[in-house]
Amino acid sequence: MRKGYCGKIVRVDLTRGIVRDQALDERLIEDFLGGTGIASKILFDEVPPGISAFDPANKLIFMTGPLTGVPVPAGARYGVAFKSPQTGAYGEATAGGKWGPELKFAGYDGIVVEGCAKAPMILVITDKGVEIRDAGPLWGKDTLQTEERLQEELGKEFKVACIGPAGENLVSMSSIMNDRGRAAARSGPGAVMGSKRLKAIAVRGSRRPNLADPARVRALSKTLVQKMKKHPGCQLLASQGTPGLFLLREFVGYGIVKNWQKDLSEFPEKEQIGGERLNKDFLIKRDACFGCPIRCGRVTKGRMDGISVEVKGPEYESMAALGSQCLNGSMETMILANHLCNILGMDTISTGGVIAFAMECYERGLLPEELLEGKKIPWGDGEAMVGLINAIAQKKGKLGQMLSHGVKYASEHLGDEAMKCAVHVKGVEAAEHDPRSCQGWGLSYAVGNAGARHTEGGIWPESGGPQTALGIDKMDRTAIENKPGALILIQDMIASAMNSLGVCYFAFGLSDLMGYLPDLFEAVTGDKVEVKDFLLCGERSFNVKRVFNAREGFGRKEDVLPYRFTHEPLKQGNSKGLTGRAAEMLDEYYRLRGWDPETGWPTREKLAELSLGKESNALYGESLIQTVRP
Repeated sequence: MRKGYCGKIVRVDLTRGIVRDQALDERLIEDFLGGTGIASKILFDEVPPGISAFDPANKLIFMTGPLTGVPVPAGARYGVAFKSPQTGAYGEATAGGKWGPELKFAGYDGIVVEGCAKAPMILVITDKGVEIRDAGPLWGKDTLQTEERLQEELGKEFKVACIGPAGENLVSMSSIMNDRGRAAARSGPGAVMGSKRLKAIAVRGSRRPNLADPARVRALSKTLVQKMKKHPGCQLLASQGTPGLFLLREFVGYGIVKNWQKDLSEFPEKEQIGGERLNKDFLIKRDACFGCPIRCGRVTKGRMDGISVEVKGPEYESMAALGSQCLNGSMETMILANHLCNILGMDTISTGGVIAFAMECYERGLLPEELLEGKKIPWGDGEAMVGLINAIAQKKGKLGQMLSHGVKYASEHLGDEAMKCAVHVKGVEAAEHDPRSCQGWGLSYAVGNAGARHTEGGIWPESGGPQTALGIDKMDRTAIENKPGALILIQDMIASAMNSLGVCYFAFGLSDLMGYLPDLFEAVTGDKVEVKDFLLCGERSFNVKRVFNAREGFGRKEDVLPYRFTHEPLKQGNSKGLTGRAAEMLDEYYRLRGWDPETGWPTREKLAELSLGKESNALYGESLIQTVRP
C-alpha cells in the first residue's frame, strides 16, 4: 500500500452486527484519490437506484484523504457520501476538526456503514479494531452530552462524531457533529445516520501515516505556513474567523437579508453581528482544526437557559442564515440559535433558510392557522426562532413537522406563492453566496450534484483573488462570459480533488496555494503528479455523482435557480437590478463537460474517456466503446 494511506476500510453491517476489514482498492486510489472521490464511487456501485434515503440499503460512507492526518497545514478533513433525504439524489458533506485524522491514526482510511440496527448503537474504533456497542442510554441526548459521556466512559483522547435529536427524528437537514462544533451538515447525513440507529462513532488511534519523504513534507509545510500567515485572506480568517467575511459581502452586493429579499446595505443591525463585534464582546479564544496554522474557529460566550456557557462558532454561513436572513440583529440570539443547531444536530444553513422562509410566509399570510396553532413568528423575533429550532428538531407541532422536511417540501404544500419564496436547488437550501451578485455562483448552484452548496464549486475569483494553479485570474462577478470553463476547473479541483485529498479550501484555495498540492502529494505518497492529474480525478468523481443523480431521474430540468434569484432583482446595493443568469450558461457548460445538452447527462463518449464503464452501462446499457484505460 502506498504511503499516506492506511490501506484498509472497515465495513459495518448494523443489521447483522458484523464488522469486517477490507483492503482499500488500489484502482480506487488511482482513479479517485480518497475522501469524497472514493466515497462517491462506492456509493454509486453499491446503493441501488430508486430506494428511499432511509432504506437500510442506503449507505453512509466516511472517507479520509491521503493528506488527512498528515503533518501538513490543514490536513484535517473527512467526507461523507450517502443518498440524501433532502434531494433523493447524491448527498455529500465534509467536516474538519480532529475526528478525521484520529480515524487515520486508528488505522482506517474510511468506514462503510450499511443496514439498520434493531436498537441504538455506537461504534468504538481503536488500534485493536472496531466494536459495535449499545447506545441506549445516549439516545435522546444532544451532541455535546453524547460527546462528553463517551469521553468520560472511554477516555478524553477519544474523538467523537455523533448525531443529536434531529438526526434521531430523521429531520432532513440534520448533521453529524464532531469535536464539539464541527459539522458534516449539508444534504442531511445526520438523518441517514439516525435511520440506521447509529448514535456515534468514537475513535482513538496511536499510529501516524507513513510518509514517502518526511524531510520534504516538513520543508514544504514550513514554507506553506509562512505563506499562509502572510496572505491577507488568511490573516482576516485568523483575526476574525469566517465571521470576518460577513460585512465584506456588502461590497459585492449580497442579498443575504430577509430571505434573500434585501441587500446587506439595507440591514441597519449588520454591525451588531459582524466579525468585529464578535471579537470585541463575545470571543473567548480561537480554535483550530488538526494541523491548521490559521485557526479560524471561534469559541464564544453564549447563554443557555439563563446560564453562561462556552460555545463553538458561529461561522459566516451561520451568521447570515440565522442572523440577517431572519432579520435577527441580536448577536446573543444568533449565538444561541447556532449553538442549538449544533447540539440538536442540524445544518445551520438549511435551518436558517427554513426559518426565514417560514417568517416570510407568516408575513404574507401564507401559513394557515391550523399550522400555526396560535404561534406568531414575525421577522427577527428571537423567541420565535428558538421555538422553531426546537420544534423542527423534535418534529413538534404541525409547523415543526412540515418545516423539518425543508423549504422545498413545505412550499409545495403551501402553494405557488410560497414556492416563489422557497430558496433552494434540488431541495437543498442555498448557502450564503448570492448568485445575482456573482453569476458563477449561480451556475455552480444550478448544476451542483448536491444542491445549492458552497463546498462543491463556486467561482471564488469573482469576489476574491485568482486561482493561479488553474490559470484563473480575478473575474468580473456580473459577467457570464468564460464562467462555465472556469467553474468546471474549480469544481474538479476544489470541490472534488481537494475534498478527496482531505485538505481545507481556506488554507489552499483562499490563499492561492493549490499549486503546492502536487508537491505535497508526492512528498507524502511518493507518487509524482501534476495539477492536471488532480483535475482528472476530480472530473471522474464529478461525473460519477452526476450519473448517480441521472439514475434517480435528475437532469437538465433540475439544473435551475429558484424564482427569487431569476425573477426578483435586488432594489439597492452594489448588485441592484441584477438577476441570476445560470440558464444562459447551461449549454456552454454542458458542451465543455461533454454532457448531452438535452438531458444534462454525461455522454457515452465522455464516460468512456473517463473509464467509467459501469456508469455508462447504467445510462446507456452495455457499451461496445472501449474505455481509455485497460
